[in-house]
Amino acid sequence: MREHKESPRKDSAAVCGLNCGECSAYIATQKAPDIRKQLAEKDGINEESLRCNGCRSQKRCLCSEQCKMFDCAWERGYEFCHECSDYPCAELKLFRIERQSKNEPLFNRKKYFTL
Repeated sequence: MREHKESPRKDSAAVCGLNCGECSAYIATQKAPDIRKQLAEKDGINEESLRCNGCRSQKRCLCSEQCKMFDCAWERGYEFCHECSDYPCAELKLFRIERQSKNEPLFNRKKYFTL
């Protein structure tokens, strides 16, 4: 028998489908502030830039604040990108290529913070 896996709550999932609970910035904010400090030092960025309460929260990390997909979905009135007739758009395709998986933790935070 297949085990039932609960779907992520909307407030813990980004418009692109990323599960915030899998993101290093979110995890470091919610569960491991010492790791957030280490990540910031490693990448040469301000620790506060990594503080994130989720892609749909008032306090998002810098990469989430600059998210073109979030802005696009909001402007079109969608909760998730897959609701759009343009899905998957070029921006989402590029994001998935760069991230390799929609649930993979950030692997190149510095790139997002220097855009």
